[in-house]
Amino acid sequence: MSDQTYKTLQQTFQHEEVGEYIGYGLQALDADGKVLHRAEDLSTDEELVRQWARLLNEEQLELVHFFEVVEDLLLAR
Repeated sequence: MSDQTYKTLQQTFQHEEVGEYIGYGLQALDADGKVLHRAEDLSTDEELVRQWARLLNEEQLELVHFFEVVEDLLLAR
């Protein structure tokens, strides 16, 4: 069983060609709310990233697999 919770992360970014935009990422938090891992700016689709967070929580993803699974999610979209 995993000891962390996965949540979405919302940030504002600046890009020279498109200007300012909101990007969503994933973060793994411990029971005290401390960020263990973070993957930023994965998509501009908030609902997609929320679905990914739900999936990681439902599957109780072990932290050691976080970045590998994030890469798989990005490749599958």
